[in-house]
Amino acid sequence: MTKFLSKSAFRIILSIVILVAIVGTTILLEFPSSSAQNSPDGPMDECGPYEPTDEDIQRTLTLGNGLFDSPDWERRYTVEPYKVTVIHQNKADDIIALAETLIFTCGYGQNELNDLFSGDHLNSMFSEYETLAIPDFCEKPNDIALYELELTLGGVDYVSHLWVKQESDTRLLTMRLVFLKSDLARLDEFSRKVFPGYPSCK
Repeated sequence: MTKFLSKSAFRIILSIVILVAIVGTTILLEFPSSSAQNSPDGPMDECGPYEPTDEDIQRTLTLGNGLFDSPDWERRYTVEPYKVTVIHQNKADDIIALAETLIFTCGYGQNELNDLFSGDHLNSMFSEYETLAIPDFCEKPNDIALYELELTLGGVDYVSHLWVKQESDTRLLTMRLVFLKSDLARLDEFSRKVFPGYPSCK
């Protein structure tokens, strides 16, 4: 025979169900899902949005003011958290131009700059080359720095200019040009077009 719950037992069970629902709702309100931590500007770390903005992408893509737009140049780029990377390559003339916007959501100071562009880090940036020397370095404090480098690969000598531009408190713009050493005059020409206000240390 089927037994039915008494009215008092039914009220007790109903009260328990209501209490569980209230507690569950309170927990959801106090601990929102991780997706709710995203701002309208995209995912954030402890200091702010870390995805590159359209402005970051366009700034990096257009550095050089059309200098790399001819059919002689191949372009590829990546957009990832904290960084935009654009590579222009002219295989016929053995030239590489690499621009990056680096994002520091918590800001950066001299210690971060020293760590990023120390000898070890520079060696990793140019790891495909067999030797690296820095015959000259110059800077405008809190604005731009320029490394003038000499490289070798497979017995061939190259020269490079590497700029580090402080775009804002959270953005660094870097640009490196690598040319055959025998094409030094053309490197100087490109440098004047890429950074007309700071083309060399001379």
